Amino acid sequence: MATYLITASVTDQLAVEAAVERVSEVLGSQGLDVLINNAGTNDTHPKGMRSVQADALMSVFELNVVGVQRITSAFLPLLERGKQKKVINISSRLASLSLAAHTTFAPTYAYKVSKAAMNTLTVQYALDLRASEFTVLAVSPGWLKTRLGGGDVAQLTTEQSAEAVLEIVRAAAIEDTGKLMNIRVPGFKFGGTVEAYPGGEMPW
Repeated sequence: MATYLITASVTDQLAVEAAVERVSEVLGSQGLDVLINNAGTNDTHPKGMRSVQADALMSVFELNVVGVQRITSAFLPLLERGKQKKVINISSRLASLSLAAHTTFAPTYAYKVSKAAMNTLTVQYALDLRASEFTVLAVSPGWLKTRLGGGDVAQLTTEQSAEAVLEIVRAAAIEDTGKLMNIRVPGFKFGGTVEAYPGGEMPW
């Protein structure tokens, strides 16, 4: 199977349109089966929500929310011709409103707000596209050993997370559309007691 690397900034409309054209050329008469929106950025504001400047919030929103909309809407015609019709948006436990009181240790306020907005975007697409037999999910990939995730203090390698996310992608069906899913990687806990990655659905 051939591999193609096609790059584009998710904040650049012209670059995204060029990427769609190139992907369309590669696929020919075939459609696109799966789209994974993984690009993202975060922030650090240890002085609290009040210290988040409007321009900083907008900058994070532009990538984490508007970027997802820009990519998804641009690739939708190719996805409509695909067989699987899956859109996977990479979210975060930090975006869960139900778990917000348990994630105060992370001063990434703009990130939390933007990912919560992206979750809403996910649900809107799930509702709009359900009749067209699309499966649209948000997936929390875990706490990763990346520059964004926290380096070596985090729990999972990118390889562990990627395989766990792909497990969800492969199994996802129309019955799962509109959900926020947790990965399944046994052996990691939060606070020493709570299983971190048991799989299944997470609360919004």
